[in-house]
Amino acid sequence: MPEVLLRNGINPEDPDAPVLLVIIDPERSPGERAVCLLGNHGYERDNALYLVPTDGWAERALDAGSLVVDLVAYPLVLGGYDLDLGLFTEPAAGDADAVRLLRVTGRVDATELPEATVVVAVSEGTTVDDVVEELRSGELWPVVLAPAPAAREG
Repeated sequence: MPEVLLRNGINPEDPDAPVLLVIIDPERSPGERAVCLLGNHGYERDNALYLVPTDGWAERALDAGSLVVDLVAYPLVLGGYDLDLGLFTEPAAGDADAVRLLRVTGRVDATELPEATVVVAVSEGTTVDDVVEELRSGELWPVVLAPAPAAREG
């Protein structure tokens, strides 16, 4: 099951900065696989793949004390892959032309949420500590998603 957590110690240049981390396994579900494929559309910078917000983004909301993170994209972005796009029918909250690929819910301290959402794809059994170490070392390149377009404009 995908996991969302807020973790310090990931950015070696600012180890005290919190990072909103979504951990997925692309072998587990079509949604996790689709989110993983978004990295193919990101641009490389600082050992990460940054998804252009015109392709996809992260929508976040608080619901009964839990943080809900929806990872969304335009279907056209994923059209060239062996994915059943018919599985993704829930429209994004910020733009009805985009669809929700994956919803992840977890308890985090919402008072210190960073702007970006960092997504990492790892195989089953990988621990959070292993993920943090691989991110710090540059071995694991995450996909970084900006907030929803409406959230950026506000």
